[in-house]
Amino acid sequence: MNAMAADTSADYARDFNAAIARHQQRIDDELFGKWINTTAITLNETVGEFYDGLESGTSILVDLYDADG
Repeated sequence: MNAMAADTSADYARDFNAAIARHQQRIDDELFGKWINTTAITLNETVGEFYDGLESGTSILVDLYDADG
C-alpha cells in the first residue's frame, strides 16, 4: 500500500512538473521571445565575472593585510 502511494505521488509530481515546464516554455517563447536565453547567458556571465573580480580583490586585500601584520 505504501509503495503504491509513493508511486502515485511520484507520478503526480512528475506530471505536475512537466506541466509547469510546458507553461514556462510557452511564457518564455510568447512573452520574451528567443532573446531570453541569450540575455540570461550574458547576464550570468557578467555576474560571474563580477564575482570573480570581487573574490580576487578580497584575496589581494587579505594578502596585503597579512603582509603588514
